[in-house]
Amino acid sequence: MGNINNKIRFSILLISIVFISIVTPNITYFNKNTAIKEENNHDDIINNFSENIRDSNGVIVSITYDPEILIDGDNNDNNWTWAVAQSWCSGSGTWGDPYIIDNLNLTDSDGLGGCLEIRDSKAYFIIQNCEFKNSTGEEGVYLFNVANGTIGVNNEFSNNRYGISLSESENCTIQGNTIKNCDRGIYYKPDSHNQSIINNNINECNFGIYVDDIYNITATGNSFSSCGIYLDDDDQQRLLSHNFDTSNTVNGRTLFYYKSKESFNVGDFTNTGQVILVNCSNAIITNVNVSYASQGFSLYESDDNIILNSNATNNEKNGIYCYRSENVTLSLNIANNNSGNGIYIRDNCQEFNISNNEVNNNENYGIYLYDTINSNISSNKIMYNDDSGIYLQYTENITLTDNEIIMGGVKIDGASNDDYDSHKIDTSNTVNGDVLYYYSKEKDLDVSKFSNAGQVILISCNDSTIFNQNISQVTRGFVLRWCENITINHCNSSFTDDAFRIISSNWCNISNSIANNNSNNGMYITESSNNNINGNEMNFNYQGLILDYCNDITISDNVIDKNFDTGISIWEGSNNAATNNTLCNNQEFGIFLNKGNIHNITRNSMFECGIYINDYDTIESMINNSIDDTNEVNGKPVYYYVHKKGLNANKNCSTNSSMCCFDTILSHLFLWRSSFLSHTGYRECCSVNYRKGA
Repeated sequence: MGNINNKIRFSILLISIVFISIVTPNITYFNKNTAIKEENNHDDIINNFSENIRDSNGVIVSITYDPEILIDGDNNDNNWTWAVAQSWCSGSGTWGDPYIIDNLNLTDSDGLGGCLEIRDSKAYFIIQNCEFKNSTGEEGVYLFNVANGTIGVNNEFSNNRYGISLSESENCTIQGNTIKNCDRGIYYKPDSHNQSIINNNINECNFGIYVDDIYNITATGNSFSSCGIYLDDDDQQRLLSHNFDTSNTVNGRTLFYYKSKESFNVGDFTNTGQVILVNCSNAIITNVNVSYASQGFSLYESDDNIILNSNATNNEKNGIYCYRSENVTLSLNIANNNSGNGIYIRDNCQEFNISNNEVNNNENYGIYLYDTINSNISSNKIMYNDDSGIYLQYTENITLTDNEIIMGGVKIDGASNDDYDSHKIDTSNTVNGDVLYYYSKEKDLDVSKFSNAGQVILISCNDSTIFNQNISQVTRGFVLRWCENITINHCNSSFTDDAFRIISSNWCNISNSIANNNSNNGMYITESSNNNINGNEMNFNYQGLILDYCNDITISDNVIDKNFDTGISIWEGSNNAATNNTLCNNQEFGIFLNKGNIHNITRNSMFECGIYINDYDTIESMINNSIDDTNEVNGKPVYYYVHKKGLNANKNCSTNSSMCCFDTILSHLFLWRSSFLSHTGYRECCSVNYRKGA
């Protein structure tokens, strides 16, 4: 019935078009009976079909169709036989007489589906003179498991998530189209090999052409405006198989895609719009502008190169990207306002010299080194990046000197000791105008070693004291890793991700300090023991304090208020104590216990939040916790009973939990804005009736 209705609708539309053609003699239409000749070839067909498709005002004369069209070569209902029965499709699917999809205007009105999908087809076909728009959730045209397709000429794609997308398809041509305002203009998903991209205009997309793990792309004569080519692929053989010649332009300048070139001349980067080097060496690139190019500079396994005094700004990914390269100099460049990183160096890179660059306002990191060794970062201005100014991840022997970092600071992550303690980061580096302190394997550092601190990172340090320092607007304020007997007193760390980050550090004390308004945690402590957290403020964070796999930690006399999630979270570990803390208006829980055991929770005052016990494997592990009725929620005691019998109801409590208790009835309890203890505790009680307040 649906096909009959569609035929009726298209018949009406065709009658209307014929009427318009009679009264408007300037408009001509393609005649499938005369355009295809017995001796024609595939290129002639494309050229013939590109003529006479617009009226005198340049408007496409088309059939408008709102729902997504699916052509499935293996489907009995929506195959090519069905398609040629429609008014917008003709041909027989051979080389000499391909299927022609012509003059369709497909608009995805709800933005949830796509416009046109063709799958499981090896027939020859051409899509021409069509519009595909507003498919914000999917593709304008999607080809899956398709061969021998041509998308072009004179199609327009606008406001789609992906203009054209191909998956597991091969030997297809995209030619003579206009693609604009899409996230990805042309998107090649894995296993879509042997593709041709010819004479397309791709404008205002985040990525003009996005390539993901495929072989053999040939691209000629394409024009990119405010976008370029992005290769989501690190395999050298695949990257070497592509051919992007210099007839392609990015923002009116030349796209340079060089492969296995060992020496360069002065003119090899003249009027540059985007640079991609694969297995190249000895290039000196100076005074070029690769902005608004999806990714400015891309170096894949390319050694002994220099990028100097160039502009790589406003790219959708990274300003400068280097993969598995050695002995590269990046100096006096501008890498600002990129949606990824300003400079990104990754995977088995070494001997980089990154100096005197301006790296500002990038949406991830300013300078990001991943799996990189023996490199220098010096005299850079790194300001207002959304995450860290400099991020060292799985790196060794990195030297930082004279860098000026505003907001973000330095973040270090890794696995081995060398990832943390092999770096040389001296006090010539500043964060927010104050000194960046990085100490490794030091001891007996007194308060004079931390004056005017902009950020503090201690690796394998012992017996040291930090006093009266104010750190803000960095990713991590105070960082301790593999430290012992560190005292932090009267310090403030606010507007960070983690104000105090303590990892594998023991016998440390944090007291009388402030950790407010942090996007993650006021204090994050993991795999540590015998630390004291006393008399601090931890307010307006996502979580106030997290203990993760910690033992023998004392949390006492802290004020932990108005955190978005939880006041105190204790995950795993044992023998931790939370005593005499004030926890108010934490939105989820005051105190959260997850697994772990033998925790002592006493004399805590909670308001509009309470205690929650979660994910315990056995009752035995739960009952080893000590939670006494000196804890209060909303001014009333918390009752936590273990192995009791014959308990009477107490209507004056705020939270009640009975573990392995028998002959007990809890009834008519009014629990107002208190975190309800895990239902596990009630499973072995005889009867529970409770009412939780609004």
